[in-house]
Amino acid sequence: MGKSGTNDPDPRCRKLLDELRRLCPELVPGPPLPPGRLGSPVLLNADVLQALVGVAVGAAEEPRVVWQAAGSEVLVHLDATRAVTREGLLLINLVVEAEQTGRAEVVVPFAVGSIERPAGMVVLTEPKPRGPAVLVDRWGEAIVAAAWQVLLDIAGAAARASGGDVAGRQLRPGALVAGEEGLQVLPQAEHPPLKSPGPGQVG
Repeated sequence: MGKSGTNDPDPRCRKLLDELRRLCPELVPGPPLPPGRLGSPVLLNADVLQALVGVAVGAAEEPRVVWQAAGSEVLVHLDATRAVTREGLLLINLVVEAEQTGRAEVVVPFAVGSIERPAGMVVLTEPKPRGPAVLVDRWGEAIVAAAWQVLLDIAGAAARASGGDVAGRQLRPGALVAGEEGLQVLPQAEHPPLKSPGPGQVG
């Protein structure tokens, strides 16, 4: 999975930006934002979101990968990864395959904000993904981490594509809103750094 840094040179991050701009030609960077300010929301509808998921997991380069840990292994079908939105929810579905279970779907639900209940970048999930116990007990942590990275990469790409701040820095995700129409990413400019008190000053 790609990295999530704001100015990350990872080639997959560039591919995400290129794909987003191809799918959303109407997405034109707005004027630079002052520190801490939220920009206009970027709506990723179902088709755009799914296309970005494929880029985020690198499905074109590696449709399937094998995870190995402590003598166990599982096949992950990256090209079958799906994202579905509901009101206040983003569901990342991964398809994994093990000898004990065969091919199975595992779902990681992320509770994010909604139009009625904004939550900024507060994101919650369950202790284990939803799926066969033999899979989620052994591979649940890795599956949640992979799904979380997908969400971070997509949200980061949407924010970066929307413009920058007055200092020339790329925007970062400031809020996520999920609904039946898709996932909205609200870009935000970085807050100004806190100034340390000088000698003889009280912080």
